Amino acid sequence: MSTRNYGLGYSGEVIGKPIAEPIDDAAFQQSVKDSDGCPSCHCETIMQITVTLKSPVSPTGYARGIYLGCPACVWASPMVQMPIPSPEKTDG
Repeated sequence: MSTRNYGLGYSGEVIGKPIAEPIDDAAFQQSVKDSDGCPSCHCETIMQITVTLKSPVSPTGYARGIYLGCPACVWASPMVQMPIPSPEKTDG
């Protein structure tokens, strides 16, 4: 059950490992610090998380999802999904 009350409600099934990385954007990082950080716990660090999904809304059935999240609590932004080719297909 999802605790989020925005967006699709169900984003799809994550396949593979999520990748969390610091956001390499000085203006964004400064705006997070200026706005008291995470809107839930006020942590100053927000991470960018990238996942590969089996997505019911993608025309290819698969998507790359990117969203922001806090490493100290459960807060996360809505996810942006972009269709990608099936990761199971191989060249040749």
